[in-house]
Amino acid sequence: MEKFLSEAEARWSYENLTKLDSFVKLLLKQPMADLDANRHWGSYNTLCDPCHVGYDFVGRFETLADDLEYVVKKSNVTNVHYRRSATDLNDTDAVEESFNNLSQGNMKLLVKRYELDYSLFGYLPT
Repeated sequence: MEKFLSEAEARWSYENLTKLDSFVKLLLKQPMADLDANRHWGSYNTLCDPCHVGYDFVGRFETLADDLEYVVKKSNVTNVHYRRSATDLNDTDAVEESFNNLSQGNMKLLVKRYELDYSLFGYLPT
């Protein structure tokens, strides 16, 4: 993956890489096996192995602040310091805007590539 990113950075300006559609194009060109080797771009199905690990809690980005609070309370952990601001942890408007600017073709390919993750974690791709 490091090679992929360094090659991408050599071909594309940083500004282009920060645009979701441009980044998705680069991801879609990579074999899934290469992406699975990187915890940032691989499938959660591969990373977390939910079929073989008995998770008792699965958090979601959309409810990250509440999920973090729940885990801290259930764990009886004290002296935990984290940002509680919803705008700090849950900027779903920015994410939604980025995905709205993604081409339909790339969105379909991205959903297909991560289809099992969508299904396992209860997301409905639109």
